[in-house]
Amino acid sequence: MLILVRHGESTWNAEDRFAGWADIALTRAGCEEARSAGRWLRARGIVPTTAHTSLLTRARDTTDLVLDACGAPPVAVLCSERLNERHYGLLQGMPRAAAVERYGTTQVARWRRGIHDRPPADAAGRAESLADVRIRLRPYVDGELLPALEAGQALLVVSHGNTLRMLTQVIEGLTDEEAIGLEIPTGGVRVSGRLRAG
Repeated sequence: MLILVRHGESTWNAEDRFAGWADIALTRAGCEEARSAGRWLRARGIVPTTAHTSLLTRARDTTDLVLDACGAPPVAVLCSERLNERHYGLLQGMPRAAAVERYGTTQVARWRRGIHDRPPADAAGRAESLADVRIRLRPYVDGELLPALEAGQALLVVSHGNTLRMLTQVIEGLTDEEAIGLEIPTGGVRVSGRLRAG
């Protein structure tokens, strides 16, 4: 069983800023969203046997709050950069309204949801498309997640909106259109037992 949880609301979610790899904290509401996700799992008798999360504080803190609220016994929590949010390049930290004003609604929409559209790179040359995130995820999916799922474990993966979108596509074999349309709100839970064919 695959249990996906998007991190709770962060301070930049609340300010409608592109967060990307910036390491920002949860808001008070985000902490409650994480606890609520854990209570939702507990009410359904879903107990993770392992947890995976990104290196970013907002996801790691969400993981701790979910595990505590769902009443899980102590489990291994594996942190990986491969589960980080997509890198938004020059957009990182920018309010979405400012990005729209500077680049236009259509271009910003393409950067946010186009599979191969990459925002302008930052000074270090960093920026990722959704396809880049998918490529980054594949070794982790193949090496860590799929073997555990095939062994019958209940895996909790706490990550970020774009990362969870691409992770679901890789694991469940979604089309690009299905993946782009997948929305998990902050603190939202998605449980799936479906694995990709082949």
